[in-house]
Amino acid sequence: MKLAVGSLPSNRLSYTNKIYISQDNVNGIAGYYEKNSIPVGKSMLVEVNGHPYQVEAHPQVPNDQVAMNGLQRRFLSLSLSTTIKLNPYVPSTNIALATLEISVDLLAKKKSSDPKAKPKEIDTDRLAQTVLTVLEEQIMEPKRIMAIDFEGTKLELTVKCMATVDTGGGGSNRKKKKSDEEEKDDAPPPSSKIGQLFAPTVIVFSRLEGGALLK
Repeated sequence: MKLAVGSLPSNRLSYTNKIYISQDNVNGIAGYYEKNSIPVGKSMLVEVNGHPYQVEAHPQVPNDQVAMNGLQRRFLSLSLSTTIKLNPYVPSTNIALATLEISVDLLAKKKSSDPKAKPKEIDTDRLAQTVLTVLEEQIMEPKRIMAIDFEGTKLELTVKCMATVDTGGGGSNRKKKKSDEEEKDDAPPPSSKIGQLFAPTVIVFSRLEGGALLK
């Protein structure tokens, strides 16, 4: 389906990191899932310009629009009223994330902040639980930007790197490659290009360079 990019009907929806379409359009996507016997998790997924997002219906979104927050539009390089194509997205079974590293900063930057000021400390265990509660089953990819409301503090999260769970596919090939290139044995694995967040995922946080959060 082709829809015009619109803004969200409510600012609070920005912190779900989902995109929103009309109920009629959601019904169309649900029909695709049902027709192809695809199980639905917490919500359905659609692909926007090659990037998957969770999608939900909202009564204030018209049939010709897809509502997105500013960070999503920035990440996708989209302007309001731009026409884009949405396609149902079915994740493969081998993209479950084992680890996810996220850079954290305040969503609203303080222009007058002292660069030498001590970063604010946050409880990363509670933050990890909040991230999992809000973003479970969402698709992650390096440099994706998200907003979250953490105990009243609005945060900007940027995916730094991640690794998927080893499901056995290609494992022997990886081992052979390592034996052929022993000098690279100790090199860290490259970040996965795409992954899906689930409860077992280990989430770690780092301070965004120049950011005001974390030590």
